[in-house]
Amino acid sequence: MKYRHIEGAQVSAEFSEEEGLLYRYWLDIVMPDNAGMGITACVIMQNPSYASREIADRSVRFMEETVFRRNLPEFEGVNRLIVVNLFAKVQTQDFKGKAHDIGSRNDAAIEAALRASEIVIIGWGISKKFSERKAYTYPKGFPHSAASSGQR
Repeated sequence: MKYRHIEGAQVSAEFSEEEGLLYRYWLDIVMPDNAGMGITACVIMQNPSYASREIADRSVRFMEETVFRRNLPEFEGVNRLIVVNLFAKVQTQDFKGKAHDIGSRNDAAIEAALRASEIVIIGWGISKKFSERKAYTYPKGFPHSAASSGQR
């Protein structure tokens, strides 16, 4: 099933084809009706699917609804959502999390997204899979013990 971005969202995406593989390094979602607020949130997910400028996937749409529409106090004032991934290779089935799935520019994209954001959302759940990669992407000072135990 394909999803649309929420109404009013202005979306841009940075894709790159490298050695025959497609990577999405950045998905930038701006809500102009919240423009005066000026707060940026970053969500780090595991790996991207087909979400692009025109189409959202289920996870991206869920994050848009949560951040922009649910009126949660944690996201008050957020007008921009940056989506980056632990692994930038666009893949929806049989994901393995190998080194080539990361993408040559993914670490720089994650670091830039973290620097640009006041709020960071860890969007990969509490699974112990890919723990080395997850540890690399934690924001500085993030409590690893809380993340691994499922606490918020």
